[in-house]
Amino acid sequence: MNERRLIEAVQTDGPISRAALVRRTGISPPTVSKLVESLIQASLLEEIEPLSGSTGRPAKLLRLAGESVRIVAAVVDIQQCSLAATGLDGTLHEDRVVRFRTPGDYVKLLDALVEHTQRLTSADKTTTLAVGLCIPGLIDRRRQRVLLSANLHLLDGRLPAADLQRRLNLPVVLLHETDVLCLGQRAFGPARGLDDLVLIDAAGGLGMAVMIDGQLLAGYRGLAGELGHVTVEPRGRPCGCGNIGCLETVASDATLAELVSQRLGQTIDIDRVVEMARRGELQADAELNQTLDYLAIGVAGTVNLFNPAAVLIHSRMFDVRDDAFERLRTTVARRALTPSLAECKILRASGGKLESAVAATISHLTSVLGPKV
Repeated sequence: MNERRLIEAVQTDGPISRAALVRRTGISPPTVSKLVESLIQASLLEEIEPLSGSTGRPAKLLRLAGESVRIVAAVVDIQQCSLAATGLDGTLHEDRVVRFRTPGDYVKLLDALVEHTQRLTSADKTTTLAVGLCIPGLIDRRRQRVLLSANLHLLDGRLPAADLQRRLNLPVVLLHETDVLCLGQRAFGPARGLDDLVLIDAAGGLGMAVMIDGQLLAGYRGLAGELGHVTVEPRGRPCGCGNIGCLETVASDATLAELVSQRLGQTIDIDRVVEMARRGELQADAELNQTLDYLAIGVAGTVNLFNPAAVLIHSRMFDVRDDAFERLRTTVARRALTPSLAECKILRASGGKLESAVAATISHLTSVLGPKV
């Protein structure tokens, strides 16, 4: 547990000296010194020289290992997969990032993930600690099985982490994409340091992750947080989950793109919608306002249910019009309970899934050290 406390302190405040770690954690100096040496030997921490200009004989600083070990983060999304190899410091270098179109077949997906992971990890002799595999859908976290991926059915019933682990001979952990985004926002984004927050991903579908007291809410089988599959239109459109009128059918980037496509008589994705709208080639106010109104219902519901310090929303629809995000916040304010919203920030998530997958993989490695205290 003390090792984990040190790792989290370095992750949050590093580079940091041993003396500062003592003050930050309250652990005694001899214990900090002993644990630091152990973590350096385990290649989880590394020492660096202090900044130039320091007076006297400044102590060396500690940071998460950036060069001596690495992890691989892999994001499987509806249309594109992304992989990155990086140190525990989470720094991404474009020459260590690979992107490819998501295959339509499970075996071909595994083949591509294996090929690109091996390419990223065979460039040198650096030790790879783990692979974090981020996927969309319902995951049985205890069994590491995908129960249902409403927008990527080739994963249904599969054990992709175990299948990859056998082929790569590396530890592989299965990560839910909304959990990944939540951990990324807390590690590197605007939710840094917050212990009570909600992350809503309104991109391809609509997912949610909830963090309470610094712990992700999982539920009995790890399925908690499926906001997107709450019925809001009993006679609405079919959803990929098999139900009708789910929130994700009316409140996502994919919804907005589909509404615009229907009006134009041609299929365009959200990136194209944003591009055309920003150039003044497309007026999508009606479709955007409708989508924002439904999304606001979901956001207000999470505020009322969980009373978080912040709700972060990952979506490109806010790029369609300059006032889109402010319109969402105004609508949420009308629908949420005033006392629950009073000290809750509604924020736009920053960064992408790949950066967040890196943060989540690092979080998994540190959580192995011991329970959070």
